[in-house]
Amino acid sequence: MAANTPINDDLSLRLRTIVSNAYAFVKGRETTQSFSALTFEDLAQAQIDRLSGKGTATRPNVIARIKGIEDQLLSFANQIKQTDPGAFLKPDSNQDVNTPVTPTK
Repeated sequence: MAANTPINDDLSLRLRTIVSNAYAFVKGRETTQSFSALTFEDLAQAQIDRLSGKGTATRPNVIARIKGIEDQLLSFANQIKQTDPGAFLKPDSNQDVNTPVTPTK
């Protein structure tokens, strides 16, 4: 009997199908168990840790990052307020980079 007979091809295909089904069953059970082990409390705690948990200088938590951005914005806004108005570019109708200054009453 030749090595590539239809009977051998059929047996090979059936064997691959059975092994594939067994592997899918085992991996499916693992996935189901990992989902069932995860609770709402676990998810809530993970979110709390991400927002306000321990951070580092290179990887701060979300609240520390927001605070840093706020501090930078406020500092820069104060620098702009203290800048002499003459230091800014004058409005130029050929370049729309500046908003026209309207006098306040």
